[in-house]
Amino acid sequence: MRVSSWPRILVFAVVLSATWQGHAAPPDKKTGSTGKPAPPAKSPALPAPRAIPKAEPARELPSYKTPPDVISRLGKILPHALVKLRKHDPLHICVIGDEVTGMEGHGPDAGNRLLAWPAQLAAEFAREFYYAGGVRMLMAGRGKPDKLVPISGPEITMRVLDMDDATADKAVPALLALGLNPPPDVIIVSVGTRDAMLGGDLMTFAKHVHDLIETVRPKAVDMILAAPPPPADDPAEQSIAAMRPFAGVMRDLAEENRVAFVDLGDLSLAVRLDEDAPASPADNFQTAVRRYRDHFKWPGGVHDLRHPLPSLHERLGAGAFRQLCGTDDPPAWSIDTKGAAVDDAGALRVTFGITSLGTQAARILLQPMPLSAWTPADAPAYVDLPAGGVQTITLTWNRARVADAFQFPAFSSHEPFVRLPLFVASGTAVRIEELRAQPGPVALLSRTDALFNQQDSFTLENMLVNTSGAELTKAQWTAEWAGQSHSGTLDMAAGATAAVPLSFQLPKDRGARRIASPLVFTASAGGRSLTWTRAMEASQNIGLDQEISLPSTGEASGNTVLRASADKQALTLTFDMEGVSRAPVLAEIELDARSYGQRLAPGGCHPITFSIGSDDKEVVAGPVAPWAFGNGYGMHFDERALVASQSLDVRGHRLVKITVPRSYLYLHEWAIGNGNSQIGINARLILRGQVAGRDTIFALTQNGRRRDDTESMAVLELTDKPTARWSVVIW
Repeated sequence: MRVSSWPRILVFAVVLSATWQGHAAPPDKKTGSTGKPAPPAKSPALPAPRAIPKAEPARELPSYKTPPDVISRLGKILPHALVKLRKHDPLHICVIGDEVTGMEGHGPDAGNRLLAWPAQLAAEFAREFYYAGGVRMLMAGRGKPDKLVPISGPEITMRVLDMDDATADKAVPALLALGLNPPPDVIIVSVGTRDAMLGGDLMTFAKHVHDLIETVRPKAVDMILAAPPPPADDPAEQSIAAMRPFAGVMRDLAEENRVAFVDLGDLSLAVRLDEDAPASPADNFQTAVRRYRDHFKWPGGVHDLRHPLPSLHERLGAGAFRQLCGTDDPPAWSIDTKGAAVDDAGALRVTFGITSLGTQAARILLQPMPLSAWTPADAPAYVDLPAGGVQTITLTWNRARVADAFQFPAFSSHEPFVRLPLFVASGTAVRIEELRAQPGPVALLSRTDALFNQQDSFTLENMLVNTSGAELTKAQWTAEWAGQSHSGTLDMAAGATAAVPLSFQLPKDRGARRIASPLVFTASAGGRSLTWTRAMEASQNIGLDQEISLPSTGEASGNTVLRASADKQALTLTFDMEGVSRAPVLAEIELDARSYGQRLAPGGCHPITFSIGSDDKEVVAGPVAPWAFGNGYGMHFDERALVASQSLDVRGHRLVKITVPRSYLYLHEWAIGNGNSQIGINARLILRGQVAGRDTIFALTQNGRRRDDTESMAVLELTDKPTARWSVVIW
């Protein structure tokens, strides 16, 4: 049963009263007098005492109990935490998320994690289950309080691992490094904003979130997946909408794995409209955008549309609590996707039904929202429905022309539909709904896992799904990559799937170190054709003391060669720069130093940067994260142990050497001379303002995955006789 509001817990106050008693003067030692006048010989008669009225029975304070349906719901999604909450036992929460979870902002409230929405959510639980001590923040930060009110009593403790560049691949290494000490009862994970902004692949995102769920599952710990609040950068409608497909993936994973989910990004918790809608649908939508942006108006005119004010955090925390309890207000409408099709121009037409669930006639605003790969062709419009009325709507999204179509693919690789955001408003309520458009006649599903140690050839796993609703005969397909092609014909029953493995040859020439070429797959059936395009990079494994020329982005000034060497004490990377000025340079390395078996699984690490000045002595290493070298690492690394230097050799080349102690790579087997003893590696040099004031970047890999995603990396074999094997990266 849903209720419209949630009762607040009363805070009990104990009023103490005391009577003041004066002290009599001591008696005189000789006379025994107290210094007071003697009482009269006979006291006058006192009036008879009044009868004391009988005491009325004390009023019982109303006792509040959490409703049984809420207890039942929490018992399903937070079973371990609920047992402790009902007993008032100490409860510890670990939060893994972006900088918003750490109250990034401006002014005196910035960095006070107790004001951020995860702590506000914990405070709601503390009030609901009578934790008199409230919430205490562990590792609160320098100069920040660990409690908002210094009250003793049972308390909920929290630790927040907030990362400026948090993406889904960082969640597991951060948890293993810092999140399990002290052991948490609840883990809150809020990632996805950075993945969406960088054009991350939904399958890759889903894989990392699922990996986190599987990591937590055997630990008897409850988990809350939280879709984060979106930024409001220009264009605001695209910034707000970009996170919605990732939120949908999180919701589905939560349902499939029976973990809790809260949605902080559909605007329902942040925005309320006026009851009387303006005549223009566009004005109504812009009002919603403007009111959302009001939550980012920091004092002093600071322009920051990514980090909301504490007032929004308070709303989000309370709203997340209502969602977990099932007491949030349901929307006054429902959406039912009925069908989708891609026309000859590549536009996606989606048909859906909208139903009014209210008891009165309703005016409902529909505003299709843009994604990087899809642009709405329809303007916002009102739909007038009677109580219980239903109307069928068709909206169109056009394929967008983006600067990097590979970075923002139009179709997901792991599910046969496209997640499209639709802004809906009625009365004061707003929400961003998800339309699941499944275009026909077929859909292509592909595994985008990186393939390591491929020799001579590699095979990609693909599957065609018949989404037409009817039998398909002689469906044709073609696939091309790097000048190689395949084709075939299939007969498919309605709803059937067919495996389409694709094998491609790799160069046998040791001089061909890198191949970058798109994979283009086209399927035709029922008189319609669809094309899927994915970028792919194949790079050959490298060995010790091998000179690897780093390709550049943009106009290059000079050449840069990378050499790696190793012994029992250290790994050394040398950047050999020819024709490069002595201007400041930024070097960045990423190392996946897990053991061989672990390194083949998905994971994340953290970049290590080195600021290199024009003077030989100006080399400064940046901080080293506890999980810098991959999943499972978790010690405090002193960046001063990373020896970095620069010099000029006799040829006039500028040399930058970076040495990483072997002791820092303690999870690696370090079998020098064995080609299966491998390290994932990314390395790049950024030359500031080298050509026409623009930066020049020399990079070992140039694929579209994040550089600290372990699946984006080249492979370094710890031998001077490397094998002729390749890594294949898909994005």
